[in-house]
Amino acid sequence: MNRRNFIKTSAAAAAAMHMPLDLSAATGGFSFNCFTKLLQWLDYAETAEVLKQAGFDGADLTVRPGGHVVPERVEEDLPRAVEALKKVGLTAPMMVTKITAADEPYAEKTLRTARALGIKNYRMGYLSYDTSLGIAKSIENLRPQMKELADLNRQIGVTGGYQNHAGTRIGSSVWDLFLLLKDIDPKYLGIQYDIKHATAEGGHSWKVGLELVAGQVMSLVLKDFLWTKQDNGAWKDATVPLGTGMVDYAAFFKEIKMLGISCPITVHFEYKMPHELLQGSPHDVVKNKEIAVYKRDLSTAKELMHKAGLI
Repeated sequence: MNRRNFIKTSAAAAAAMHMPLDLSAATGGFSFNCFTKLLQWLDYAETAEVLKQAGFDGADLTVRPGGHVVPERVEEDLPRAVEALKKVGLTAPMMVTKITAADEPYAEKTLRTARALGIKNYRMGYLSYDTSLGIAKSIENLRPQMKELADLNRQIGVTGGYQNHAGTRIGSSVWDLFLLLKDIDPKYLGIQYDIKHATAEGGHSWKVGLELVAGQVMSLVLKDFLWTKQDNGAWKDATVPLGTGMVDYAAFFKEIKMLGISCPITVHFEYKMPHELLQGSPHDVVKNKEIAVYKRDLSTAKELMHKAGLI
């Protein structure tokens, strides 16, 4: 290689090192979906437009009381929501429900309607400990209910998932979900693993919990947080933009790779969004700012996963 070619090649390599990575099409077997809780100010068509422009693969639709689709109208409205997503080239693989038992009103109708539309993955509602029974007995008493729900899921062809969530309900400590769902096929009922809540509850020990339930994980939640002191002196695990908080995503994605977990991802936005901060501003201005926020967190997630060798 002569001197001129060497200089050209070196300059090109140096330039490439400083170019942002284009990870728009990178998946590595994962699908990137957006939890639509904070998009409910938009109709189905505009929700689809925001997610398309932000670069998501699909939506994690709220199909629950007060959601994008309410259970009473699931047969009428869920097809409309899914069709709006399909029109812009997005998928609808996931949804969030409040279902906790097979015999609940609208449970079977919701799951059968979803399955017919291609939604195969749903998040359950939450369960509480019975203080009169105690922790161990509460879990033992709920296991038949979980087995019945798993059997309904098997009949329909869907997978349910219980999200671990900081607090005092069942699922605040990941180990209780391991016991609750033990011996149940995770193809039908497993865990939606939320690293933000696992970190808030477990500090450094979240790795132990993740390794315990790895075989039960059916989807992943991505979001971040900081402990913040409130005006009343209480501390709160306040959600912040992805990559700016306390979640050790480098360590988390390293664990995900080591454990061989590959499943749908739902990205959650639970901090103040433009439509809440810019009330009274023109609709399109707010929507465009919203798109930029969704795009930013999705890009951060993909960058972090790329660094871990997952995509």
